[in-house]
Amino acid sequence: GYFQVLFSCIERLLVSLKVKHFMLPAAHEAEAIWMKKFGFSKIPQDQMEAYLNGGHLTVFHGTLNLYKAVPLPES
Repeated sequence: GYFQVLFSCIERLLVSLKVKHFMLPAAHEAEAIWMKKFGFSKIPQDQMEAYLNGGHLTVFHGTLNLYKAVPLPES
């Protein structure tokens, strides 16, 4: 309940900042929650490298990167 409301606020903030893609490191144990409840998916390595565009990403042991397109602003 509460986290879904918080995440909805975060998404609205990202929309207002014109962010297009949201990537996060997720613990393997939490992977299903992020994917089923919040709409994230696994990101292929080549797609991740394209989004990073030469940038660097901190990788945490025991995590995998998940991706979600930020919803378009409502008209």
